[in-house]
Amino acid sequence: WGGRARFSAELWVSSSLPAPVEGARLRARVLDASGAEVEGVTTTVTLVADGSTPLGTIGCPIGRIGTGVFFLDIQLADRDGEPLSTSRMCFSSAVDLVPLSRLPETRVTAAPAGGDGVILRNEGDQPAVGVRVADGGDVRASSQLRIADACFSLLPGEARTVRLAGGGGRSVGGDGRRLAISGINVTLFTASLDDG
Repeated sequence: WGGRARFSAELWVSSSLPAPVEGARLRARVLDASGAEVEGVTTTVTLVADGSTPLGTIGCPIGRIGTGVFFLDIQLADRDGEPLSTSRMCFSSAVDLVPLSRLPETRVTAAPAGGDGVILRNEGDQPAVGVRVADGGDVRASSQLRIADACFSLLPGEARTVRLAGGGGRSVGGDGRRLAISGINVTLFTASLDDG
């Protein structure tokens, strides 16, 4: 977004559901690198069946963001508050992505989450950008873990549960299984999936 005075985005959703979704709640926010909301939009929408629905726009002056890295965070829930979709996109206020490479390192921790997942938490005061989660074992093995959400960003203090499924008939935990976790500003580390 370098050289532009204003960040702006059109908000759309595509649904493959056979029936419309009425009363869906959209929350879209522009967040600075610390996770502070710079601009926000909340509205109720109806999603068309098996098609795309324009949800509106969001925008703000680049100068109000105040950090070289910022996010567009979108959450869509049904009328009961159950999540339908979430998305968080990372942007640079420069003409390139150099501000991402200049982010100070942050610390992410991992803990088992009830047998079929892992909880990742950003313990630092910087966003953890492009967090990647992979099976820490042999990449040629037929028993590689299937990872539901393998790349995302975590705001300072934020946690996310990543669901896992065993491959090759193996369970998720036990047998010394490990995950390899890294990110643009997160040094590669491995985490055991064994409880305790």
